[in-house]
Amino acid sequence: MTDDASVAAREGKRKKTANNEKQPAESKPIIGSGANDFWLWTTLRAAIDRTEGVNAAKIIVNVQNNVVTLTGTVADATQRAKVEQIASSLQGVKSVRNKIRVTWAK
Repeated sequence: MTDDASVAAREGKRKKTANNEKQPAESKPIIGSGANDFWLWTTLRAAIDRTEGVNAAKIIVNVQNNVVTLTGTVADATQRAKVEQIASSLQGVKSVRNKIRVTWAK
């Protein structure tokens, strides 16, 4: 490889790395190995999916040792509270960590 080609190759790698760092990593749910974790996750996920006025696709549900962590975004505080209430109402949930962010609609 010529010097110019080497430099171009290195620059290309740097640009790819920089672009990759700007893109958010895909958020995948974390489901613990506790006896009820999978059941809680599937039940909660289905309940959120059925809830009118909530964009369930933007909510990530994690369950570890019966502790639910909610992340993602919703359009208003009412939706955030509604999702937390659904999670809290499930039998077997020890606690709910609501980290959902509200992105106020303009």
